[in-house]
Amino acid sequence: MNKLIALLIASIGLGGCNNSAPPTASAPPQKQFTIVDIKGDVLGMSYADYKKKHPGDCSDYLGKNLCYTANATYADLPATRSAGFFHGQLLDVTYAVRHTLNAETAKQDGAELVKAVESKFGGPKYDGETKIWDNGTISIMLADSQTNNETYVTFTLNKLQEQEQAEGEKAKEAHQAAAKKDM
Repeated sequence: MNKLIALLIASIGLGGCNNSAPPTASAPPQKQFTIVDIKGDVLGMSYADYKKKHPGDCSDYLGKNLCYTANATYADLPATRSAGFFHGQLLDVTYAVRHTLNAETAKQDGAELVKAVESKFGGPKYDGETKIWDNGTISIMLADSQTNNETYVTFTLNKLQEQEQAEGEKAKEAHQAAAKKDM
């Protein structure tokens, strides 16, 4: 299951998902944004190129390309970075930022990351427990996890995600058809 769907499901389980609400008054309107790269990583780039760029971060496990580093930053905040691939192309990049002390609420949260993302990309298209930006080519999802005290920002290449979901549906249908024949 890809990270975008997993994080969305996680956010629903962590207190509901209200993505139909309009952007909050404090969030600026969504900007038209173009992303060429995420800190030098180009969505759609090959696994081989990503692996060369991030030596030691990647491994091949059960036919899957997995890349992770605990020593990354995003918006000048310490973070972990993981990268997902589909058919050898970079599908998504996720930064997980540990919660920091929010001076306004005196609680640990991801307010610094939210502020940085909204400053760069404007207000989200969908604003709720999960915030989503989408320019038709790339989606950005920001979700908070109280369980591990992290806020996640995920950049996803939409066309690869659609292909991954279509293949998953075909595989599910084929499995169900095979199971019916086995009865």
